[in-house]
Amino acid sequence: MASERRTPTRGRHSVARATVWVLFAVTSLATILYGLKVIAGVTVPGLYVRVLPELSDGVKVGLLWLPTAGLVIALLRRKPAGSQAPVPEAEAFAPPAGEDGGPIVVARSLTKVYDTGAIRVSALQGIDLAIEKGEMVAIMGPSGCGKTTLLNVLSGIDDASSGEVLIGSRSLGRMTDNEKTDFRANRIGFVFQSYNLLPVLSAVENVELPLLVLGRNPADARERALRALEAVGLTGEADKRPMEMSGGQQQRVAIARALVNDPDIVFADEPTGNLDSDTSADVVALLRRLNREMGRTFLIVTHDPEVSRATGRIVHMRNGRIERELRMGG
Repeated sequence: MASERRTPTRGRHSVARATVWVLFAVTSLATILYGLKVIAGVTVPGLYVRVLPELSDGVKVGLLWLPTAGLVIALLRRKPAGSQAPVPEAEAFAPPAGEDGGPIVVARSLTKVYDTGAIRVSALQGIDLAIEKGEMVAIMGPSGCGKTTLLNVLSGIDDASSGEVLIGSRSLGRMTDNEKTDFRANRIGFVFQSYNLLPVLSAVENVELPLLVLGRNPADARERALRALEAVGLTGEADKRPMEMSGGQQQRVAIARALVNDPDIVFADEPTGNLDSDTSADVVALLRRLNREMGRTFLIVTHDPEVSRATGRIVHMRNGRIERELRMGG
């Protein structure tokens, strides 16, 4: 019987992939260190090397990103010879969320305990919650009440200590870490307070990146990214980089990125936290329009009463428990 052998070409491709991801990690570290130095005045002795002293650190970080981003995009766009076609999104996980008319997200008796040995913190205490398809729900409460912890556990970013989370009838607790990663990539969208856009990529490149990571056809990924930007009102900004855009525009790009994989639900953690009141109102209006006109499902963690009033239901938390829920009119 002939045995399978790893060809030299495949070996070289593996080395090339590893090299690109190492370069990406180094560039990301350089960006973080530069950010700490600029924002907080923090420097780490021994991690700074004087190269091209005539250039500022910001320029050097930008120059480092140029080849890194290009190599990462080229790697993601490359389809290995002989590889199988990716599973279509509609078939990646079954059954589809809400297909039977039930909730998209269900939490049952959910707890989360952080135990350092010396300190034991019960961040979530017996949470029961259901999010229906097409709902827009806000989670509110004082700092430290468990809002972000609940969002992380519901989305599979963090594991529950006990209880169960179902998304589209799939139990997160029965998935391996890799299965949860694939599930999030295919079925869940995320919007963060800090946008989390790659600074050297254009708006459309940032939006299409999740699809390329999933192995989607590059032409299809670009088309879907452009449609997502159109949905958030940024058709004319597709080729701009984040630094050329306002905070509100950057958050719209982040929302488009969250929608590009046609997710069952979008989890948003303080999506207006870095925006002024007028820009925040624009982003909230966009989320509400996407909810009403396109049937998108949103679960939003927020401190902002204006954001919560735009939703259909407000869940108030305190000390790791749901204290009360309020249904909004209209």
